[in-house]
Amino acid sequence: MTRWTVRRGISRTVLVTHRWAIKVPGLRAWGDGGRGRLATFSRGVLANQSERRWSGVSGLNPVVWSCGWGLVNVYRRAEVPTEDVDYDSIAVDEFVPSGDRKPGNVGWVDGELVWIDYDFSSRGLRGVRPTKLLLGRTAP
Repeated sequence: MTRWTVRRGISRTVLVTHRWAIKVPGLRAWGDGGRGRLATFSRGVLANQSERRWSGVSGLNPVVWSCGWGLVNVYRRAEVPTEDVDYDSIAVDEFVPSGDRKPGNVGWVDGELVWIDYDFSSRGLRGVRPTKLLLGRTAP
């Protein structure tokens, strides 16, 4: 049985252990050599910062621990859904679900289906506080 796996996304690398998911900025270049690596790393830092900011909102897998300025985020490991996912049923606000609707972005944590990849920094919400968006609304 594998104790851990490494998964790579566009801007981050995730180390998945038996109990935790640890997200760090990626270092793969998507073009432009060194500048491409720097762009990917910067995007990963912004994604971690965004998820730390939104952590605690219902329907999102919360950040358990965060270090630095977005260098490391730790989450509880989510179980991959085996059934078809109705993404609208796990919407937190009109800003969620993300445009990236795929099974790898949601998972089961403590019996609740939640978003596990919910970076809002690229959606124009980086400077917006979640409480302002949810003010006066009831989250499911």
